[in-house]
Amino acid sequence: RAYTKDEVEVMAVDSKIKGSVKFIQIPGGNIAMLPAGGGASVYYSDAVVARGGKLANYAEYSGDPPDWAVEVLTEKVASLPDIKHIIVGGAIANFTDVKKTFGGIIAGFRKAKSEGKLRGVKIWVRRGGPNEKEGLELMRKLKDEGFDITVFDRSTPLTDIVDMALQNK
Repeated sequence: RAYTKDEVEVMAVDSKIKGSVKFIQIPGGNIAMLPAGGGASVYYSDAVVARGGKLANYAEYSGDPPDWAVEVLTEKVASLPDIKHIIVGGAIANFTDVKKTFGGIIAGFRKAKSEGKLRGVKIWVRRGGPNEKEGLELMRKLKDEGFDITVFDRSTPLTDIVDMALQNK
């Protein structure tokens, strides 16, 4: 198939930055992915499929990309049709600044919500790495803005997030 407009826009961002942002839409799915790192993206995707979930996309950000690039990626993920869950996170980063990249995700979520998106969508977050405590706290504060978000730190296994999301259909 030809690339979608959103996929092309993310490719254009990816070509301009240090680091990486990737996005591929998968029609018919209801579990959206926003993982950090290529390994985590495959791991999360495999876990969703192995547990009977239907992916709405493949995505990843890695290499400490700028927050504005992660914001663009987040806007595309949050705009996917018919999603019920967004899984955000990854393993324990070595050098990607969790607070900075979460700043881009938070901005993308806020923009999507202001456009009437994310109604009824549950957001699941799990991450570790540089500035993780500050980044995770910023994510938790989204609950005060009406987001349906559950946040975990590095002590929660990645697959547990998938299990929780799929049990909360």
